[in-house]
Amino acid sequence: MDKSALFTMGLSGQELESIQQLVGFPLGMWPVRYLGIPLAMKRLTILDYSRLINNMQHLSILGQ
Repeated sequence: MDKSALFTMGLSGQELESIQQLVGFPLGMWPVRYLGIPLAMKRLTILDYSRLINNMQHLSILGQ
């Protein structure tokens, strides 16, 4: 799994290809999740956070 990816919006195919060749990162696809939470441009709901909350509830005291 790559640590970096290229995420774009509103570019033509030619622009995207030029930038991708320049930076050398693979093209990332939306939606992206970080710690189980979707990275989005909209306001997140409780349901979006449910996976993270569930994982934290099952951690030991030392893991928290």
